[in-house]
Formats: sequence, structure tokens, C-alpha cells
Amino acid sequence: MSAQKLQCCLGVAAMMCLCANAVSSNSGRDVEGVCSSRPGKEGGTGSTSGAESMLLMKSATLARSSAGLQVNSVAEPLSGLLPGRHTDPLAYEKKIELVARGRVARAQHGDMDSSSGSSAEVVATILAIIEDEVKQDIASAHREDQGEVLRHIGYIKECQQRELDNYTEVIDQGMKQAREVEVKHRTCRGVQQVLKGDSEEACKQTHQWLSKGLSHLGCVLGDSAAPADLKAHIECVAGGLDEAHVFLDEARLLHDNCANRSVTHSAKIEECDYHESEHRRIHCTVEAQIQTQCANYDSCHAREASRYTDVKAQVEVAEIARKHQAVAVEKIRCFLTNVLGVNYTVLAETGEARMAACSALLGENASAMYVIDYPEPPLLEGCPWKLWLNDTGVDCEIATKPAPAPNAGQRPLPAPTAAPTPAPTPAPTPAPTPV
Repeated sequence: MSAQKLQCCLGVAAMMCLCANAVSSNSGRDVEGVCSSRPGKEGGTGSTSGAESMLLMKSATLARSSAGLQVNSVAEPLSGLLPGRHTDPLAYEKKIELVARGRVARAQHGDMDSSSGSSAEVVATILAIIEDEVKQDIASAHREDQGEVLRHIGYIKECQQRELDNYTEVIDQGMKQAREVEVKHRTCRGVQQVLKGDSEEACKQTHQWLSKGLSHLGCVLGDSAAPADLKAHIECVAGGLDEAHVFLDEARLLHDNCANRSVTHSAKIEECDYHESEHRRIHCTVEAQIQTQCANYDSCHAREASRYTDVKAQVEVAEIARKHQAVAVEKIRCFLTNVLGVNYTVLAETGEARMAACSALLGENASAMYVIDYPEPPLLEGCPWKLWLNDTGVDCEIATKPAPAPNAGQRPLPAPTAAPTPAPTPAPTPAPTPV
């Protein structure tokens, strides 16, 4: 027995102080042994008195209580820490670590109180809950977030399907119809030009015939080759000539040809105007549809791409937190298996190392299981009918009234004829002078 231990038994007052120091250094294991005997009057050993013995026991208890204060503060029974369905792994890891650290401390101080130990059954139960419930909740949240990301990618893709692809057939049909009417219009205008030339040539011949003579009748022909003007001149000439005059017969034949060709030309103009109006109407209807769908697609893509950006930002925060939870679960499993599931003898020697190893876990493999895939959003496609919109052949800004459809199979009425110029009264022929 050391001198310090012997001094512990010399006096009650001194003993209380020194025994407390001894207990602090010896974890309270040999307090009763150290202070249960003291030297007798002759230097031998003997039992203490009842009062002294009781005082010694109280001193030892106080010393043990003081030395083990921090150990007992974390000696919460493990059975009271069973995790629930929605237990936060990060908070639960701190609790388990605290319990594990208390167990290591008790092992190092030689406190083998079985009531604060960890049974294999409780450890196994906690591990099962962690695997079957806590980890499943984490995995379920991961799947939901991954699905949300992919859904919003799908929403962006649906913009093209809903606003462009679904209208392709309708717009293509409209474009085809517009091209067909355009061909009719252009063809019609070509025929119109030919008829115009024929009409002008026939009326020119009539004008030339009427300009050959008979100016002495006082009928002024003028430069106009319009059928109405030519007819007026013929009527003027007819007033001063015999109806059977060869000149008038030829003039009327030429004029009929001029008038007929002019009527045919006028009818073709009306027909071509109708085709032009139809072409503009169909073309501009298709153009308006294209502009609407392309604008809707641009708006839809911008809206859904913005929503995807917002969802991605929210999921990234949850993803980081989930990875931390995965690492926490790995640490919980380590503390349960390598610390709380190990006996005191092993912990007394390797407890601190085991705690350090569990605390240092990075959990790369565990966190990698919860990596979210963020696909690049589909790029904004250009309007597929841009060439049609760039067609400058039709001005859809002009508000035109549709031309009436020509009467199919009926010859249009000719333009009203101008009133004929009245023939001048011929001057009387002077009577011959008698010889």
C-alpha cells in the first residue's frame, strides 16, 4: 500500500479529501479496500469504528460520483433510442455517437454495470430499422426527386409535340392548298396576258380600218381603241352612209372581233382576281396559324425550361442533404456494430480507435447511391415553317375584300357602251347655176 493510500486512513477529515483524490485516480475501484483498514495503536491493523466506516463509505461514493459524472450523463439505455419511421439520420447519428462514446468511457473506467450495456438484440433491432425504414425513406425520396427532374424534362419535350408536331399535318395541308391556288392564279394571269394581247390587237385593227377615210362625214375617230369608242365612231359613220356600204360591213366585223376578245379578256381578269383573293386568303390563314403555333412553342419552352431550372435547384439542395444522411447512416451502422455491439474488454483497449474510425467515415459509396441525374433540357428548336413566313410574295397586312367567284360556264356581261356621238347634220348641196 502506497504512502498516499496509508495517509488516507489516518484522519477522518484528511481521509475524506485524500480518498476523493485516490478515487479520481483509481476510478473508485479500490476505495473500500484502501480505506477499510488503518494502523492500530501498536502499528498493527484494525477495523475502524462504525461512524468512521460509514464516513469512509460516503466519501468513496461521493468520489465515484464525482469521477463518473460525465460517464453516467451519456449512459442512456440504448433500448430507449429506437429510431422511428421518419427519424432524421443526422440527428440520430449524434445520439448514437454520444451513447457509444459513453460506453467507451465506462469501459475505460472499469464500470461494468450491465444495466447500461448494449444487448445484441437491441443493436440488431436498431440496425434492422435503419435498413428497412430509414434507408428506405431516403431511397424513396431519392426516386421521387429523380422522377420529378425527368418529368420536367418531359414537359419541355412536350412543348414541341403539343405546339408544333400536332399541327404539322394541318399546316402542311393548308400550305399544299395555298400552293395549288397559287398555281391557278399564276396560270390564270398568264392566260390573261395572252387574251389582253389578242384583244388589243383586234381593237387596234378595227381602229386602223376606221381611220382609213370618211373623215369628210365629220366623225372624229380619236386615239382610243376601246370597243365602246370604236362602236360610237361606227354609228356616227353609219348615219351618213348607206347601210350596205362595204366599209361599214368590214368595220362591224372587225369591231365584233375586238368586242368579243375584250369581253373574254375581262372575264379572265375577274377569274384571276378570284384566284388571287383565294390564294391570299389561304396563304395568310396558314401564315397566321404558323405564327401562332411557333409563338406558343417558344412561350411553352421558355416556361417549362424556367420551371425545370427551379426544380433542379430545389432537388440539388435535397440531394446534398440526402448524401449527408447516407453518410450518417453509415456512421450509425459503424457505431452500432463496432462500438455498441462490442464487449467492454475490447472497448477498454480499442474503444477510442473504433470511435475515431467511425467518425472519420466519408461514405463515398453510400452517398454515390443518391446522385441525381440532371439531363440537359432540350434546346429551343427554330420554327419549322420559317421559309413560309419569309415568303414575300403575299402581303398579309393588306386587308382585301375577297373577289366574288366568277359565274362558271356563263359569259360575263360586257361593259356598258358609251352613248354614240350624234352624227352632224350634213350641209345642203347648192343648186346648180342655170346657164
